[in-house]
Amino acid sequence: MENTEEESNNSGVKSSDQVSDTKNHSDPNQEEDPSVDSSSQILVLLTPPKPFNMHTREVDNNDDFVVQNDGLHIQHDCLAALEEELDCLRSQYAEEVSLRRELQFELAQMCEEIKELKKLIML
Repeated sequence: MENTEEESNNSGVKSSDQVSDTKNHSDPNQEEDPSVDSSSQILVLLTPPKPFNMHTREVDNNDDFVVQNDGLHIQHDCLAALEEELDCLRSQYAEEVSLRRELQFELAQMCEEIKELKKLIML
């Protein structure tokens, strides 16, 4: 009688069916995956990565890549976006500089024309 009570406690779940308290609540019979480094949580491949075409950036979906945890590999997309924005700002600046030079040239011409008109009026 006592055995049936022990087996049926914890809302009707047998003690042999209970999951042990682990970090990731995975199968207690399963060992830790040796391909995952628990200290830095980076995938460590047992085989070297396959090369891919850098020009088209076509990558097989099954390929895994090993990256060194330098803290910057995640930020490359952000850096590329900032560089693109910087290029746009540089081109806008170049346009504004050329417009300013044109306006300064027109202003100098108008000043000369005004001086000539004053001379004609004085005569």
